[in-house]
Amino acid sequence: MELSLIENIQREDLNPIDEANGYQTLITKCHLTQEEVAKKVGKERSTIANALRILKLPEIIQQSLVEGEITAGHARSLLALPTESEQIAVWKKIVRDRISVRQVERLVKGKKSPVKKAKKTVRATDNPFLREAEDKIRGILGTQVRVIANSKGSGGKIEIEYYSSTDIERILDLLERI
Repeated sequence: MELSLIENIQREDLNPIDEANGYQTLITKCHLTQEEVAKKVGKERSTIANALRILKLPEIIQQSLVEGEITAGHARSLLALPTESEQIAVWKKIVRDRISVRQVERLVKGKKSPVKKAKKTVRATDNPFLREAEDKIRGILGTQVRVIANSKGSGGKIEIEYYSSTDIERILDLLERI
């Protein structure tokens, strides 16, 4: 089953939604991590993660991508919008006005809801120890992880991304084994 799924994903005539669904099937049915899927299909893990993110878009936008009304670049730009209604509004503009991905990126940047001022934090990229911890956790869980220290350095938080209910179950199983 795994081999036939991989062969199917590597066909050149797949649309981005079929490709993402193929990756998701490998993850859920074959119990693979994004990293393992990436190795098996010969792509970067970030490529797999970005493909899976497209599945979070509203169905109408996914269908538009399947039908070729918008590109994967348009779809990824829409993911930056915080609400489904904003995504659909910008999608309608893309289809109606046939705007480029760059134009969508500029439009989305202007539409993003104002973000509350965050507490001062230290990202893992600023601290070699935290960066190493982030890499280890990412390797164990097979998904995107962010380690963020508070400004006092006395604590922080670990953010773990998941892409489906099956993915969170897989992550929970891994955590229970630790």
